[in-house]
Amino acid sequence: MSKGGKSGFTLVELAVVLVIIGLVIGGIMAANELMIAAKNRKIIREAEGYKQAVLGFVSKYNGLPGDMPNPARYWGTPASGWGIMCCKGDRTIVWTHEGPEAWMMLGMAGLVPPMNIDNTSNCGFLWGDGGILFGCRGAPGVNMPVSVAVPGAGWTIGVAMTAYQTKTRTNMLMLGFGTGGANTLADGPVLSPMNSYYLDSKVDDGTPHTGLFRARRSYVASGTPSCDTDRNTNAYVLSGTDANITSCTIDLSLTN
Repeated sequence: MSKGGKSGFTLVELAVVLVIIGLVIGGIMAANELMIAAKNRKIIREAEGYKQAVLGFVSKYNGLPGDMPNPARYWGTPASGWGIMCCKGDRTIVWTHEGPEAWMMLGMAGLVPPMNIDNTSNCGFLWGDGGILFGCRGAPGVNMPVSVAVPGAGWTIGVAMTAYQTKTRTNMLMLGFGTGGANTLADGPVLSPMNSYYLDSKVDDGTPHTGLFRARRSYVASGTPSCDTDRNTNAYVLSGTDANITSCTIDLSLTN
């Protein structure tokens, strides 16, 4: 109590308030970390489930979904066709025109929920790295599965030109948001560099351009903020404000 009759906080009371504030902040941070960990587990669980579906398909049909050269032998021809550049049998699932068919074949084989691909409305001639090509626009829930772990995002399947200019041709599962434009991927960023690094470190080598788990700057969000330090350095952005901004699209290898 002050001399003027006005009451105020004592040092003990202030200390108690600060402790309470600290506990609240700590609880919020802990809860946030638990939610991130749960999200990461769901992502890996989803990816592993789809990977096992692809391996099961290869074991049964001796070919990759979307790439096997004789799908009509097993399932006939869908109303919209198999796509004019589908099913080459070269052991590569090209995401622009074989990725949607891969999901359709996996569904027809009973390895994932059925998915009908309408080649007339979602596919056509698009601009690509090599000029005009035929491909399908990424449309989660239409021509690719919707993620449970990242609502609204979808899983693209196919070859990823990862590590930017190194062009490592590997069949991947790619998780991103649909663009709604002419880009053929569901490629909008889904994770921050920090979260990508934690997830990568848990399941792989902790670097964005190598290993079974890879992360990259979204093609449709090229610019800043960035997922990795630059296109040639194999490191995540782990400092500054960019470290916690959602800027990474993630790729997970279908090979061991």
